[in-house]
Amino acid sequence: SPYNAKGDGYTNDTTALQNAIDQNEIVFLPKGFYRVSSTIKLKLNTKLIGIDPYFSNIIIRNDEGHFIDPANAKPLVETADSSTADTILDGIGIYVPRETPGAYALKWQSGGKSILRRVKPRLTPFAGYGAPVNLVQYDDQRSHPLSLITNNGGGKWYNQYGEFNITHPDYRHILVDSIRGPLTFYMLQSQYALSDAITEIRNSK
Repeated sequence: SPYNAKGDGYTNDTTALQNAIDQNEIVFLPKGFYRVSSTIKLKLNTKLIGIDPYFSNIIIRNDEGHFIDPANAKPLVETADSSTADTILDGIGIYVPRETPGAYALKWQSGGKSILRRVKPRLTPFAGYGAPVNLVQYDDQRSHPLSLITNNGGGKWYNQYGEFNITHPDYRHILVDSIRGPLTFYMLQSQYALSDAITEIRNSK
């Protein structure tokens, strides 16, 4: 209350989450799986705080809403584009099923005093590991990075870990593209992708 998000993994909580963010600076995301069908957009001063990235999750269930075009992939979460932002994203899981190449986890455009900490994008198969699903057909379409840092993106990123065996040559766990910083990583463990690079910084200084 008063936003009444369910967090049950089935109910579409897009409007509830977006209203809470639009109307507050600090938003606590309790334990749950909050399904969205369009991008959740943060304000430049949003503090979106969960319990832990394995408990407080923003998810999609399939290629619904505007997450349908691998050639024009959309993020589940997008920050405001500001060099003076003080955005905080902490204790949040962002679940993008491997079967949804039209979606990616995060478009980060907040610089300044912004902080990303204990945020875990995941590409776990929706069908579960060991299920009879040909994931290669989806991975071969996933050309967009899982997390994109661009425009005024910067700030401090803590505890970033990724190990997804995506096969498209253009895929990146993290892509830093055309920023002027400053951007700081503390603990960046990015491994196992089968793309041409796992993490890339380009056109930046």
